[in-house]
Amino acid sequence: MQAFRTIVLVIVFTTVALGQAARTATLVGNVTDPTGALVPGAKVTVKNVATGFVSTGVTNAEGAYYIPFLAVGEYELTVEAAGFKTYVQKGLELRAGEVPRVDVKLELGATTESVMVTGAAPLLQTETSQVTHALMASTIRQLPILQNKAHRLPYYMAGVQVSGANISVVGQPPSELGFTLDGISGKTAITNEIGDVNTSVQPALEALAEARLYTTGAPAEMGHASGGVLAFTFKSGTNEFHGS
Repeated sequence: MQAFRTIVLVIVFTTVALGQAARTATLVGNVTDPTGALVPGAKVTVKNVATGFVSTGVTNAEGAYYIPFLAVGEYELTVEAAGFKTYVQKGLELRAGEVPRVDVKLELGATTESVMVTGAAPLLQTETSQVTHALMASTIRQLPILQNKAHRLPYYMAGVQVSGANISVVGQPPSELGFTLDGISGKTAITNEIGDVNTSVQPALEALAEARLYTTGAPAEMGHASGGVLAFTFKSGTNEFHGS
């Protein structure tokens, strides 16, 4: 009986971890000095601008850092190391399921001095081979979505074919399109489809932080979908009151 309970707990916690990975981002990179030499032991801090939540890490012997489970949103990256100026980069926009790389080159100086980087180029994801199309909340608010139905967002994404209420991706049957809400399957039982009629859950557009369509290379934790995956990520709370 004890062994059975252990197995059940492992399955439950593994499922939770996989769902968390599907709705969050991971930030990776290397920290180097002005000569290009790796800097181990540097403190890396990632702050969510909207919530103030802080995640920290330390570069390893190869000067690499890895910060997982970051909610969708805007972040500020800070890197500190003895003998170097503090590096601060603002305006990092992280999206669900992505693993963007931000390499940092430190400048010699005191940690009380800082180097501020703003208006950086869009983050490139070099750690995976996924092909996706994402619509962020700011874009969703401006789209003329018919009847404000979230399941019509794919109409504005590349690689989508629409037939009535059915949506298919890259030529696959509608039943092969996966559908997740914060990493949890939202497809209708029995019919195994999504759309205006055959949908168990229809989230409000205002509740979405991101709508992402995976056409190829969907994460393994999503599975059971040979025809792509439509993934909705809900907004998290912030330190300010908002709503409509």
